[in-house]
Amino acid sequence: MASYLVTGGSSGLGLELVKILVECFEEKDVFQVIATVGKESEFLRDLRRKHESRLFVLQMCATDENSIKEAVKKVQAITNNGLDILINNAGVMSNTTTDVTQMTDLVSTFCANVNSVHLVTTAFLPLLRNGKSKKVLNISSAMGSIGLAQKYIGYPKPAYKISKAALNMLTRQYALDPGLHQEGFTFLAVNPGYLQTVGTTGSELSLETGAKGVLDVLHSASAKDNGCFFNINVPTWKPQPGQNEYKGGQLPW
Repeated sequence: MASYLVTGGSSGLGLELVKILVECFEEKDVFQVIATVGKESEFLRDLRRKHESRLFVLQMCATDENSIKEAVKKVQAITNNGLDILINNAGVMSNTTTDVTQMTDLVSTFCANVNSVHLVTTAFLPLLRNGKSKKVLNISSAMGSIGLAQKYIGYPKPAYKISKAALNMLTRQYALDPGLHQEGFTFLAVNPGYLQTVGTTGSELSLETGAKGVLDVLHSASAKDNGCFFNINVPTWKPQPGQNEYKGGQLPW
């Protein structure tokens, strides 16, 4: 039985991850799912009521250290002092839609997409140490790949791209920490694909497809994958010229 914590679980990919974990996995495999939110959505509230013995919803601001500390105490009580898997999903898509010289949101985007992951991960490490799986999955993006930067030049979100590149390095730094490695931790960065969320146009994959792809990577990952940057695998995906490919495996840094 495993316990999961998903940040940003009230909408979008986070909500879909929570939904699949509680509805598509048996209790013997997924014992508890804890979703942290800024504000609980109506859909998440209904889902919680339907699965009240397995799904717990906590208020937490992933950029506020005091809020995170309070959430740790509550998770500790819920899980009896242990946590198996942390999915750092909370983040923002930056507002800058022009070229890099006009970028004004780099600091705020870093705070939401990089520093928040560091704060949450370090705060929950004591509980993860008491868990069995010891896995931390960070939701990244192919747009954070320096090797693929030319491909995404037509998507003018420079702060978002830069923050995801930094998140990938943060993931790798945790993986390279000798103490954490020796303790059996596995840190992963995963590209969930261009998903159909509120406000997106031209998206390629449904939230369900993206979430299932992320969980496939999570559950198949082992110690040899520590610190890797993965793409999801969608066998039915037939890309058009210029579109993303979802063939699984690792993405270039």
